[in-house]
Order: sequence, then structure tokens, then C-alpha cells
Amino acid sequence: MSDHLTKLREQMEAVGLDLVLLTEPMDVAYVSGFRFDPFEHIAVLCVPLDENVRFLLPGYEEAGVARAVPDETELFMFPEVGVDTEAFEDCMSGLAHHARIGVTASTIPVTAQERLMRALNRDSFHDCSELLGSLRAVKDDEEIALIAEASRIGDRAVERMIDESLCVGAVEAELGGDLSRILRYEGADGSAFEPGLTAGWRSALPHGPDHSRARGNRPGQDAIDSGELLVFDFSVVVGGYIADLSRTYVLGESEPKQREIFEIVQEAQQAAIDACIPGNPVGDVDRVAKQIIANAGYGECSPQKTGHGVGLELHELPYVAATTDQVLETGMIFCIEPAIYLEGYGGARVEDVVLVTDDGPRVLTDRTNQKQLELPVT
Repeated sequence: MSDHLTKLREQMEAVGLDLVLLTEPMDVAYVSGFRFDPFEHIAVLCVPLDENVRFLLPGYEEAGVARAVPDETELFMFPEVGVDTEAFEDCMSGLAHHARIGVTASTIPVTAQERLMRALNRDSFHDCSELLGSLRAVKDDEEIALIAEASRIGDRAVERMIDESLCVGAVEAELGGDLSRILRYEGADGSAFEPGLTAGWRSALPHGPDHSRARGNRPGQDAIDSGELLVFDFSVVVGGYIADLSRTYVLGESEPKQREIFEIVQEAQQAAIDACIPGNPVGDVDRVAKQIIANAGYGECSPQKTGHGVGLELHELPYVAATTDQVLETGMIFCIEPAIYLEGYGGARVEDVVLVTDDGPRVLTDRTNQKQLELPVT
């Protein structure tokens, strides 16, 4: 917590904020070191510039938060069953004198903001969404190490899946279950979303089998066959930090069109990775990849952005899109995932985790397990 809290306070001082009120769980986790979900309850991390941090949260989190946050953090806890009025008022007491108070306007619930404004006698707050997003976008050594470990676990899981589970006749949903199990065995704390494995025409669905069936039909029950495009899409969580990977294969012999779109995606990804240089516009990373895909005649078949920042959340700033006006900085980590989706036929997506360094891009995942499209039929 100390380094992130120090960085936040440095930025608060730079922009003239006296107090920041954080309600978004991942912002709270970033600054406090304690990750949890308040569900329907209010939770507020109060960060004054020159006073102790105050933390309002449900009482059932007491054992966990006490071990996670520094001793000087003042805890204000309320029972899950009952009202939080007393704890809320105690937490807010003495904070109204701060001249400039910031909240993350992009994520704070309206009801929470209105309640905080009444308690602190304010008509409005200053928006510090960009401030928190910019801090979280640049990872420190500990965060980089956790994402690198998550990436290595993902690499091992792919290799183990291919060796142990992937075969003609395997069912998509069962393969997803196998991948979840393997990730745990390899050391993952969990996944940010349910692993997806889709084959054939379903591989052109960007978010997998859950979207491949009409209401009332069970998704993911299709068996894979030789000669079909197969897309793995999964995430790995280690110490609260996430790696996101995608791999594309064909069991057995591939068709020319399959090889064509796979090779175009690989070329686009390499160009995007090469553009991950400090000082380059983030939008350029998207543009170079999309241009390669468009030049090959598949521009209409690549609707998604080229990538996204990753960290405490699966998708976080900066987003690798042409509309992003941020500049690449050392310590940023992206998932670079160009794709081509041919409706009714199949898709190809290759996704790797990339760290921006002073010496150029460093790929944290092992791209050697995606060198070839074809896998032996078993």
C-alpha cells in the first residue's frame, strides 16, 4: 500500500486535491492493498493529503482488512445486517474542511456520490478518474512480477492442455473445465472470466460459447473436429493481477484460408508489439495492426480494438484503440490481441501480454507455443 499511497498523494498535491474518496473496488485495492467486493454495501477509502487514511466498509471484512492495511489506517466498520449510519457519519466527521475533494466520477455510484456530497456539504466533487487510471496504468516491479508469473502459468497451461485434453471429439465446455483445473494445478489463484474454447464457426464469436446458442439451448456442448479452427481464450490471476491470453490452432491439416487469416493476425500482432515503444502514441499500436488486416482485405472482419491494459482488472487503461490519445510509458502492460472473424466460418485471434520497457517491448508470455497453427490429431 505504501508506494501506491505515496504516488497517489504526490499526484493529489500536483493537481491541488486535499482529499480523495475512492469507492471503486479495484481503485481501493490498488491504494489500500485490500481486495474485496462490497456487493450492495457502501465502502469508501478516504485519502487525505496530510492525515491518516480512513476506510469505511462492512464489518464482515474486519479480519481480512486488518491483516492487509497498515496499522495507521483508521477503520470504520458497520454490521452487514442493519444500518451503516453511525459508521458512515464517524468516518466523514472532520473531513468537510477540505477545500478540494476528488472522486472517480466514471465509477462512483450516483447514490454514493450524493450521500458523500450531503455529508461533506458539497454541491460537486472534482473528477480524479484520469488520475487513478494513469497511476494504475504504469506498473511497479511487484505488479510486473505478478503479471509475469500469471503469464508463465498461462503458457504452461496451454502446453498441458494440448498434451492432456485436446483431441477430436472433446467437448468445448469440458475443455474449458479442464483448462480451469489445469490453471489451478499450475499455480493460478483463479481466472478473471470462465475460460472459453470454441471451434469451427463458433471460433468467430469473440466471447466464446456462452454467446453461441439461442435461449434455452446449452452452450459449449459441441464437440471439436479435425480441420476446424480452435480458439483458446482465458485469463490467469496471481496475487490479484491478471494475464490474458488467446491461442488459435487447427487439429490436423489446415485449409489455405485458415492459414491466411492466422498469418495475417500474427503479422498484425508483431507490428503492434514492435510499436510498443515509450513515447509512441497508444493509438498507433492499434492503427498499425488494423492497417495490416485492412490491407489484406479483412478490415471489416476485425471489429475489436487491438488490445487493452491489464492489471488488477482484465480491461483497464490504456485501451489499445485508435481513439486513445495517451502516450506509451515504461511500465505499461498491454494484452495485444488482433483478430479476424469470418462469420459462419471461423476466427483467428492471438493474444500475448506485452510490457513496455526503455529497451523496447518485452513479451511476458511465451509466443513459441503459437508458432504453428496445426497440431497433431490425437
